Amino acid sequence: MSSTAGSGQQGRASMGKFMTALRRLFGIAPADGMLDIAELKQRVGSGQGLVLDVRPAADFNSAEGHIATAVNIPVEDLQERLSEIGPDYTRPIAIVCRTDKRSSRAAALLVACGYSNARVVRGGMSAWRAKRWPVQHTAQPPAPRS
Repeated sequence: MSSTAGSGQQGRASMGKFMTALRRLFGIAPADGMLDIAELKQRVGSGQGLVLDVRPAADFNSAEGHIATAVNIPVEDLQERLSEIGPDYTRPIAIVCRTDKRSSRAAALLVACGYSNARVVRGGMSAWRAKRWPVQHTAQPPAPRS
């Protein structure tokens, strides 16, 4: 094997490790950076952590509904509304949207701002509704101040 081919393989391996590290850092790693829907259900039942719904308000209050304990801060407004999440940077935060695309963007922002326990809910509200778990169709509760 030529030295050029060898260095190309090393470069690809290093890039793969780098991308894996980025995914973990920003809460979008396949298994360990995402929160399973069943674990979210358990957290909601025990009142553990914050459920952050980052869909637009119209979607949050739509016929699809939302998780009863969720706080709605659309991903587009998240940076300006970080104070509503509170100063506990280690509190578990489960981030939900319709699937898990907006949630990944929100997780990246939260991690960059120092929130170390923000996790994307795999499958989002689509997965929650597929389980036929309860949803709420009314306005959101006020954001907790902690």
